[in-house]
Amino acid sequence: MPYSLWAGILAAALVGSAAFYFYCQNHCLQVSRPVLDLGLDAPLRVLHLSDLHSASFGRGGRALYQMAVQLEPQLICVTGDWIDAKDSAWRRTADALIQLTAVAPVVFVPGNHEHRSGRWPQIRPYLERGGVQVLCGDLLTLHTAVGPVSLLGLDERRGVTYGQYLSRRGDPAPDPYSQLFAALAQRPGPRLLLTHYPEQFCQKGGGGHSRHSFSLQLSGHAHGGQIRFPFPQGLIAPGQGLFPRYTAGLFTCRGQRLPSGSRPHGPALLVSRGLGNSFFPLRVQNRPEVILLTLR
Repeated sequence: MPYSLWAGILAAALVGSAAFYFYCQNHCLQVSRPVLDLGLDAPLRVLHLSDLHSASFGRGGRALYQMAVQLEPQLICVTGDWIDAKDSAWRRTADALIQLTAVAPVVFVPGNHEHRSGRWPQIRPYLERGGVQVLCGDLLTLHTAVGPVSLLGLDERRGVTYGQYLSRRGDPAPDPYSQLFAALAQRPGPRLLLTHYPEQFCQKGGGGHSRHSFSLQLSGHAHGGQIRFPFPQGLIAPGQGLFPRYTAGLFTCRGQRLPSGSRPHGPALLVSRGLGNSFFPLRVQNRPEVILLTLR
């Protein structure tokens, strides 16, 4: 066989392999199964989803729905940017979230994209009519098969404009939520904080949400740092800039990595890598993530 033909076959194979790799990196769901020891009498399974950005996983989100059915969560928490700011057909994306209410109770907090869209006043009641429980500075206690779980959802509205979305660096913000955190501390069961922005968890000088009393903060927004090779924590994240810290996984209230199965001393943080893309349209070593968290 002529050398030129071999070279052409090899080049085609390399191009095909690269195309398949990048397709999977951006379209093939990956399930993460972290465990957090909170000393509960029975385990609680929480499905954590974030940052869909109006991406499609199966027609009408069917693949995502079927995965949720298989994972059998007792609670579904969604931490914002489900609907992309540029999605004019947002009801279709909202319906993909609403259908998850047939699997387990769904609790939602908005991200910067829901607000940037200018359609949040229409999106919120649409989700609520579909059975999604939207928390914007609200407390909620749900009674599950394994006992109560209490949630606080914050709508921090940080980085609403595109310029702010790119430039914010987790700068300290006033804490208008002290009374809400004090009320959450009195609620029964594990106490979960839902907010889109992980950089608000722990800040220099002892600031951030971690100074309050709760069990776990669930967040997204960082998209896993977009490119995770050769950068273990990712290359860039909105609100954190280059080489960000909070992009995926569990963290302690001091900003350190928390191994799965550990019992935290103080509040912990769980960051989702998210499901879709936004201003940076590519993922590397950073597949779309579905988190099945077990609290035990």
